Amino acid sequence: GGLLTTVGTSTNLVVSGLAEDAGLPPFGFFDIGLIGLPCGFIGVAYLVLFGPLLLPKSTGLFRYLKNRGEELITEVQVTSAFKYKNQPVATMLAMLGFHVDVLVKIRRPKK
Repeated sequence: GGLLTTVGTSTNLVVSGLAEDAGLPPFGFFDIGLIGLPCGFIGVAYLVLFGPLLLPKSTGLFRYLKNRGEELITEVQVTSAFKYKNQPVATMLAMLGFHVDVLVKIRRPKK
């Protein structure tokens, strides 16, 4: 909208008003699009072509999960009402239907 029409942004309206005050004809509704449309296409082409080169290669959770999709990373807080409380971790995982090869880190609250 901002690149194509006079009412797309407030700046377009201000510039149109200033041009009219200076004795120039006001902008038509799509007059800005004559410049904005090519600029928009150039901007999208630049992002498509050079964006992947500018972005980091291997950071972020989404890329990590994409590359290692068979793994699931999660955190669970166990309350005092948990049915398998005070059971060994392997027993608890088996009762919940998980494989025993799950890596578990236990953090107990400080008293």
